[in-house]
Amino acid sequence: MAGRTGMDSRTAMILVLVVLFWAWAFQFIKVALEELNPVQLTLMRFLIADAIILPHLYLTRKKMQMHRPDMVLVAALGIFGVTAYHVLLNYGEQTVSSGVASLIIAMAPVFVFIVSVLLLGESLTTRKLLGITAAMFGVVMIIIWGSGDFDLSVDHLSGAFAVLGAAFAATFFTTYGKSLFRRYPPSQLTSYAIVFATIPLLFMVAPDTEGLGSMGMRTWGSVIFLGIGSTFIAYQGWYYVLNTMEASRAVIYLQAIPVVAVFTGVAFLDETLTPLFLVGAILVLIGLYAINKPDPKAKDNDPSTRSGTKLPRGRK
Repeated sequence: MAGRTGMDSRTAMILVLVVLFWAWAFQFIKVALEELNPVQLTLMRFLIADAIILPHLYLTRKKMQMHRPDMVLVAALGIFGVTAYHVLLNYGEQTVSSGVASLIIAMAPVFVFIVSVLLLGESLTTRKLLGITAAMFGVVMIIIWGSGDFDLSVDHLSGAFAVLGAAFAATFFTTYGKSLFRRYPPSQLTSYAIVFATIPLLFMVAPDTEGLGSMGMRTWGSVIFLGIGSTFIAYQGWYYVLNTMEASRAVIYLQAIPVVAVFTGVAFLDETLTPLFLVGAILVLIGLYAINKPDPKAKDNDPSTRSGTKLPRGRK
């Protein structure tokens, strides 16, 4: 039941899987990019996800009767919040490590909070201001020293800023989607957004299909994991968690995603873990905790958290 303060063993297991599937996505993206370009990877991932999502939407269609004008809004949510997110993330991971990418994406809640303060009148406490400052300093350190050396090369910075653009796309998904998520079930709405996100990719990939027919088993395995595990299963699991525990508590556990991603990248992709990188990562995590920590004295006025519905502020 939504709003519970405890966590049963089933919810805990599903939450662990959600964290792992979203964290491991950063490494599987790196592997798939060895044979595919960013747009091809995004399309293949979504086509696999759609093969499961479309039957799921058909079976649950009675739970969601969408008004026709809202279909345009959902299409915009899918194109600008989902397509843009994944293409930019994939582009960035061509030149930055999976660990760096995961920590930059983890900044999405910071950007969501800043937008909420500027446009929605959310209060800015001293703790949250310090959290924003710490996270910003941390991500700058990660971008500049993430590879182990002082790196301001064009390739590295273009990749880092592409991932930063993906974090802004995640911010758009959360802030723009708030009104829609209040009116429709989040699970079905996210599924519709992913389906709409696939459409522009078909036109983008059409002129460049080279390599799609000769994908190796390693690439196929990565794309299948991304499409089924990180896209369909992880989102369904996340919404299950939100229906069984308080959203403000559940979102705290997502801060484990960049931690898992960083150490997985070091263990399996031989990525570098330097002292300055660690300092930057710690600053980002401290900042995220300060921003996401519920304020017991403040009444939750964020519509995205009502009835246990916390929007995912940074998808993988």
